[in-house]
Amino acid sequence: MTLAAPLTHDQRKVLLLIGGSGGIGSAIWRVADQVGFEVIAPDRSQLNLADPNSIESYFSSRTDLVPDALVLAAGINRPQSLRELTQDNWRLTFEVNLNASFRVMQILGLRMASHGRGKIVALSSCYGVRSRNGRLAYSASKSALNSLVAGLALELAPQNVLVNGLAPGFVETDLTFANNDEVALASLRSRIPIGRLATPTEIAQIAIFLVGENNTYLTGQTIAADGGFLCQ
Repeated sequence: MTLAAPLTHDQRKVLLLIGGSGGIGSAIWRVADQVGFEVIAPDRSQLNLADPNSIESYFSSRTDLVPDALVLAAGINRPQSLRELTQDNWRLTFEVNLNASFRVMQILGLRMASHGRGKIVALSSCYGVRSRNGRLAYSASKSALNSLVAGLALELAPQNVLVNGLAPGFVETDLTFANNDEVALASLRSRIPIGRLATPTEIAQIAIFLVGENNTYLTGQTIAADGGFLCQ
């Protein structure tokens, strides 16, 4: 995999990054900046994915925003067992992980299509393919996101808009450490064929390849970056 060469000032392309404050999101921001993207990264006060009105307001006030690339790196994962799982948690998980992603990709996908170019990456998860106790809402939302990516890719391909998903496995982020104690982390490492968790930068480099100039044909895929976890 070869990342795009650094762009000159006149060549800089615009990347809209949603979820730039998280562990993976901030790494994507750094790598994007290194290869010369101009990164626009609204914070939650500007664009709140849990609030549909916030999404409509943000993009209606920026009708001229047609980024060359869109990366959706925001997400929510609040583990609860079936007995514990509340309707509020279920609804919020789907609102952020699926519904908001759909609406953002719908708005910007159509704008990109009208310009005849664009690249979109949505951050999924290996739990969109394989589940785990306590991850019912999260797994269901990410599985649906994978299908959304495939459907959008089919619709937008004729307009030269490439849409892909990126499904990390276990990554060294605050969210991973918050949801897993040391015993659980040791167990996870033992189940990863490569023997360790990914660094956020490793995931970011794949995301930037997918939205960079060197990706000219790959679309409709959800790529598992999981150290071989799903191969077992």
